[in-house]
Amino acid sequence: MKKITIMCILIFVFIMPLAHADEFEKYPGNADKNFPSADMFYQKVNQNEYTEYPDSVYKIREKILYKDLNNVFSLVPKQFGTTTDINADGYNPERQVYVFISAKFVNKKPFHQHAVFDAETGRMISGGKQLQ
Repeated sequence: MKKITIMCILIFVFIMPLAHADEFEKYPGNADKNFPSADMFYQKVNQNEYTEYPDSVYKIREKILYKDLNNVFSLVPKQFGTTTDINADGYNPERQVYVFISAKFVNKKPFHQHAVFDAETGRMISGGKQLQ
C-alpha cells in the first residue's frame, strides 16, 4: 500500500508541471519581440472591426502586455463604465496586445467602445460597445 501511495505522489508531482507547461502554448509570451506602435497598427485595422468615435472625448491607443489590460482599462473615467471582461484563454501574461478605447457623450449619456488585438497575429481578442 505504501508503494502505491508513493507511486501516485510521484506521478502527480511529475504530471502537474506538464499540465501547466502547455497552458500558454497556443499564445506564448512575446515580450522580447518588436511590433509597430499602436498608432501605426491602428491605421491598418479593418474598420469593420474597430473605428474610434470621431468625436470622442477620451481615447486610448496602447501597445501593452496582456497582464496590464486591467491597468489600462482603469485609466478610463468611471462615468463610462468600461470593464475588462475579456476571455482570452491560452494567452500568456507576457504576450503583447494592442488596446484601443474610445468614449464619448451623446445627449449627456456616456458611450464607450474597446478593442484588443494580438500584436503578433493581428487577430482581435475582444471588442465591444456599450451605452452606460
